[in-house]
Amino acid sequence: MRKFLAVVGIIVASGLVIALLVGIIGGYVFNWNWTGPGRKTLWDWLQLIFIPAVLTLGAIWYTARQNHDLHITLDNQRETVLQTYLDKMSELLLHEILHESKPGDDVRTIAHARTLTVLPKLDPNRKRSIILFLTESVLIEHNKWIIDMSFADLSGAMKLDGISLAAANLQGANLSGAELTRVDFEGANLHHANLSGTDLGGADLTDADVRGADLTRANLKGVTGITVGRLKKQAKSLKGATMPDGSKHP
Repeated sequence: MRKFLAVVGIIVASGLVIALLVGIIGGYVFNWNWTGPGRKTLWDWLQLIFIPAVLTLGAIWYTARQNHDLHITLDNQRETVLQTYLDKMSELLLHEILHESKPGDDVRTIAHARTLTVLPKLDPNRKRSIILFLTESVLIEHNKWIIDMSFADLSGAMKLDGISLAAANLQGANLSGAELTRVDFEGANLHHANLSGTDLGGADLTDADVRGADLTRANLKGVTGITVGRLKKQAKSLKGATMPDGSKHP
């Protein structure tokens, strides 16, 4: 989006410069009279066209600057949110022995609530950092998921290639647009999960529960552990999805 706005700004600025030159040259040489009677001098044309053009370019620059500053502010806020989360979770791991907690323990409930609360505030790249932190901290390990990720907002999470989310409780989770190629979903609960536009190329869906999962426009090329028949029977939608054999679902 920022690149698009920059291109638009350049095009608009170029158009204004061209219009300025055409106006000055045309008005001065051909004595265009649309600005009023009498022959205009070069200085008259400069005053007539140059000043509004400068004001317009100034407005464009100011808007672009405001957008840039807003982006930096938002990015800094997201980084602060991420670092605060990592610090708090580290405290739970080191001082509250989160690893040894049991289902229903307060420390596990707090960790779960913090995780689900922070994810919607982050951009896709920082969501990836959260998942990698939970994985490396053995908080989301096969058959020992300390952090319940049901209904988590992981939309757009980037480059989670090859990680293990086996036996994960991702019921109702938002994984739309995420990059989950070759991810191990063996035994995972994807019941009613939003997987629209998700890249699942080469993922292992052995014994995964995809009932009610939205797989609209998802990339399922090369997925293993699940038949096309079961996908069609259980998924909420496969519209526009790339099927395991590479064909396109209508």
